[in-house]
Amino acid sequence: MTVAEAPEEVLDPEDIRALVGDWRTHLRAKNRADSTIDAYLDSVAMLVNFLDDESMSMLALEVGCRELKRYFEHLRERPHLCAGEFTSSCGTLFGRGALLSHIL
Repeated sequence: MTVAEAPEEVLDPEDIRALVGDWRTHLRAKNRADSTIDAYLDSVAMLVNFLDDESMSMLALEVGCRELKRYFEHLRERPHLCAGEFTSSCGTLFGRGALLSHIL
């Protein structure tokens, strides 16, 4: 089967990956800088990868405190992407919770 023939994955409307487009539109409507939007979307991609690697739900309402704490711990334990150093800061994931507050 070729890529063109492969069925496209149908996401639940509450899946974080399905909500990203709406969030991007929301951020643009709030006149956020392109670089800010890109940083936020990169953060979402990192969370999605983590949830997928850990076989956790990607439904927005099921990603709660427990899942986010595990994700933040994961971020603290990984080497800093730019300097190769370990970091104890989680940065501004989702603009301090903007995605989750927007979708909840």
